[in-house]
Amino acid sequence: MRLEAAKAIFKSRDVSAINTLETAIADETVTVVREALLQARAAAVLNSDRDKSEKLPALKIMEDRGDQDALAVVNLVAQTASGKLKAAAAATAKRIRQKLELWATAQNLWYGLSLDSVLLLAAIDLAITFGVMGVINMAHGEMVMLGAYTTFVVQEMIRTFAPGLFDYSLMLAIPAAFLVAGSIGIVIERGIIRYY
Repeated sequence: MRLEAAKAIFKSRDVSAINTLETAIADETVTVVREALLQARAAAVLNSDRDKSEKLPALKIMEDRGDQDALAVVNLVAQTASGKLKAAAAATAKRIRQKLELWATAQNLWYGLSLDSVLLLAAIDLAITFGVMGVINMAHGEMVMLGAYTTFVVQEMIRTFAPGLFDYSLMLAIPAAFLVAGSIGIVIERGIIRYY
């Protein structure tokens, strides 16, 4: 509850909560909650008319947080402040943006590797299928869609006819997807592929 309250104050940047936050920070023993309280206080201080000597350390806390919410708080300070505080806020915003860009690049690399691994598995599967059967089988996409659609249908049927079992619907839907896709695969092999 304390963590959720700290997050709510961070979003609202409520200036009237600063004194309460300071008391809570002094009494807090849980590290994660204390950090959230410090961030909420920093956001409220940056939204207040307090002295620059309090706002500069608050900018550092926002930089350490380094997410889009912190960037929004710092950008607001950079737009409304003047003098050294404005320059410090602009520099902090720039560093936060650089950190976010670095994380975005790392995330794109990770997604690229993930997609590449899926494509590699599909290519290896095609090569093995061709090596064993002597037929190029391009039905992978159809089989995946059949499995996905079966999963969706089973979950919707459980939601409609047995809502009490919905927590177990995925455990029922995945085997059904394998059975449907496998059965159609057997039909395709017996009815079409073996004759070529």
